Amino acid sequence: MSNQPEQYNIAFLVQQLCTSQDNAVLKQTTKHLGFIGANNPDVIAALIHVVRTTIDEPTRWAVIQSLSEIGTDNNDVIQTLIEQLNTARIPTRRIAAQNLAKIAVGNQYAITSLINLAQITEEEYTRQYVAYSLGFIAKGNREAVNALIDLIYKKKFR
Repeated sequence: MSNQPEQYNIAFLVQQLCTSQDNAVLKQTTKHLGFIGANNPDVIAALIHVVRTTIDEPTRWAVIQSLSEIGTDNNDVIQTLIEQLNTARIPTRRIAAQNLAKIAVGNQYAITSLINLAQITEEEYTRQYVAYSLGFIAKGNREAVNALIDLIYKKKFR
């Protein structure tokens, strides 16, 4: 059986992402692509474009979620989520940290970025998300263990 209809659907959905200005359409399209677009470079590129360009936070969250469903170990996806850690508003940083735990196990760049965020953020819930993600992606990493200890110390003596 051919996967031609699926490819047609993917192409149509990618076109929707590139042309629609409607956030509801973008979110719905993003969710569909999160189910059928695994490791498809066109899908990943379109989703990355949306996460970098949309001003609508809930749309960005949906895109981050879909990227984490289809982009395991994909360096472009990991880099995009790390960018969100460093530039986005606090709720988006939390979502990016949480989703890095799904796709960046053992990725040193992701580990270092999370550690850096842990060191600079004063926001308690963001530190919790960072700790959660580090616990998944940095098992056995001495630098991450030390960062987690520092996070515990910060909380205890606040």
